[in-house]
Amino acid sequence: MSKKPLLSILIPVFNRAQLIGRAIESALNQTYSNIEVIVVDNASTDDTCLKVIISLLRRCLAFLKEMKAKSLLRTSKELGWDYEEVHTMTS
Repeated sequence: MSKKPLLSILIPVFNRAQLIGRAIESALNQTYSNIEVIVVDNASTDDTCLKVIISLLRRCLAFLKEMKAKSLLRTSKELGWDYEEVHTMTS
């Protein structure tokens, strides 16, 4: 089985807090699955960095919500997370 090559998506940004979340979501929603998204912030003075973090956290929480309870419990234990905390975050 041949593995698809890794595709890097580079998003340079400066003071675009209002747009960066949409840009990240667009990159992550591509049909090609083997991707990495690299956001390079050029010392923004607005909330760009915070928006990047929020966008990524939303994506991670959405992924956790899709997992079955059994998988969530197993994964949380493997990662050393407290299941009740993870369950509360994803409820």
